[in-house]
Amino acid sequence: MSKISKILFFSLIILNLKNVMAEKMFFNPILTKNNLERSECEEKKGALWVNVDEKKSGCYFYYASFKEGKAAVIFIPGDVNPQITYPNLNPDVLIKSAFRTSQAINASFIYIARPGLMGSTGDFLKTYHTETEIVEINAVLDELKVRFGITKFALAAQSAGGLIATGILSRRSDIKCAVIASGLLSIVDFTKSGKLTAAGVKREMKKSYDPILNIDKLKQPVPPLYFLADPQDSVVPIKGQRQYYDAIRSKGIDATWVEINSADPEHHVLEARAIIGAGDCLADKSSGDIVNAVRKKR
Repeated sequence: MSKISKILFFSLIILNLKNVMAEKMFFNPILTKNNLERSECEEKKGALWVNVDEKKSGCYFYYASFKEGKAAVIFIPGDVNPQITYPNLNPDVLIKSAFRTSQAINASFIYIARPGLMGSTGDFLKTYHTETEIVEINAVLDELKVRFGITKFALAAQSAGGLIATGILSRRSDIKCAVIASGLLSIVDFTKSGKLTAAGVKREMKKSYDPILNIDKLKQPVPPLYFLADPQDSVVPIKGQRQYYDAIRSKGIDATWVEINSADPEHHVLEARAIIGAGDCLADKSSGDIVNAVRKKR
């Protein structure tokens, strides 16, 4: 395991936050219990008050570490297991983890807390995978640009975070590249696969945004895209991931397919590699160098 991969691996054990219990009520457990008012939000570390649209405003959390320059890697995590919590985690721990990740990739790094998770405004169980979630995260990126003077983002996404990333790509022209790991990219295929139960809860997919049905909405010119997949993925079957890749390639979009064996039992978790790839993209590495970096053994 390389030094960079070790740092990312242990940082992401924390940052992956498939499950968190932390600072007092608003951060306990991972599913947001109390949506904060603006005055409360402005007092919290790593919080942004965001005007999503004319009807909705809210408090959204991020965990970040910045380096010089006006570009940043944005990490969009996958879904969570709301039945498990980790009481030793809190915002300070998460920010320290973001710092280690930033040092490892030598780039500014921002972990986005999805709506309804880790304190962010919303009801995760009602909005996950929907266009509503995409619109809210897009508004968070707008606010991050204003607050920190960011001009370019590189997206790194894991699992359902990949679904969100494709929706973001339909709305923005400031994305330099996107690296999607084990992406949920075809709701039709995912539904057929029968992988609809998580943590004993049946997932509701009827209102989901389906990336493969929205390819024509990708904002032109589409930036370089990288897809990392494990053929044995038992969470998001590779078939749907490949269908999306083949569909965008048929439209002449610059995309690269990389098959990797993941170390976890479900052959699903490739997010550390996605973050490495996004960091190399910001560093203007060639496509070949990016592929080599994400392929390296952990």
